[in-house]
Amino acid sequence: MNRFLGLLATLVFLASCAVAPVTGDLAKVPVKSELSACVDSLKNSEQNHSKALDADGFSLLNWNIKKAKHPEWPSDLERLGTTASLVTLQEAVPDLPVSRKFGRLHWSFAEGFGFRDNLTGVMTLSDVRPIAACQFAELEPVFRTRKATLVTNYPISGIDETLLVINLHGVNFSMGLGALETQLDEASHIISSHIGPVIVSGDFNTWRRGRHSLVEDLMAAHELSPVEFEEDHRKRFMGWPLDHILVRGLEATQATTHELDSSDHNPMYVRLVLSNDS
Repeated sequence: MNRFLGLLATLVFLASCAVAPVTGDLAKVPVKSELSACVDSLKNSEQNHSKALDADGFSLLNWNIKKAKHPEWPSDLERLGTTASLVTLQEAVPDLPVSRKFGRLHWSFAEGFGFRDNLTGVMTLSDVRPIAACQFAELEPVFRTRKATLVTNYPISGIDETLLVINLHGVNFSMGLGALETQLDEASHIISSHIGPVIVSGDFNTWRRGRHSLVEDLMAAHELSPVEFEEDHRKRFMGWPLDHILVRGLEATQATTHELDSSDHNPMYVRLVLSNDS
């Protein structure tokens, strides 16, 4: 019986991987879900947009909002996210009112854990329309639930390359490192195919040394640097921070976190500029 239930959960997971991320926009955004198709869509996307992120400075807010359960999270997000050009959320729900609430016209959602009317996943909001979007999901071995990864890219002023943004909610409940390693390998494959600046942002669930080492391997493979915060109030477990923002081709001119009660994670805010090496 257990073997049958495990097989059924796996089939449901595989079917979910074929579903494109939900994208809300004033204009349609092309979406792909398979790894090779994602790489192709990112490579072949054209920068024919009138608005781009400012290479001289734009900001990112990252936050795990705990399934949007707390009544005060919308006001906290509105207050903190108003000046952010990009917002990456984990444990978001697909019908969040935030895109209208504080002026975001563009959003994409990738389904992670949930059933029917109780879906959660990762969401990326932006002032600038994404050129392309795709998603992946990895199955958590213990509870057989999904953790989603959402990939978007954006035009950035002054350069021909686009900005790649990976919004990741790391596999949490597993006895070993295999599932998280697979999830990070997928992200690594996408980065390998991208020329230009990169942001990897999210709740990585790096709550022990081995998990953190996998993230260090990803950084070393792609010349990613971790953003360091002036005030570091990130959620920790046994001393290990769970949330990270990694960048390539960008420099942080301001980075901080905010202590709040509206989630069990604290939001991270960073101001970024295009580095001189880009």
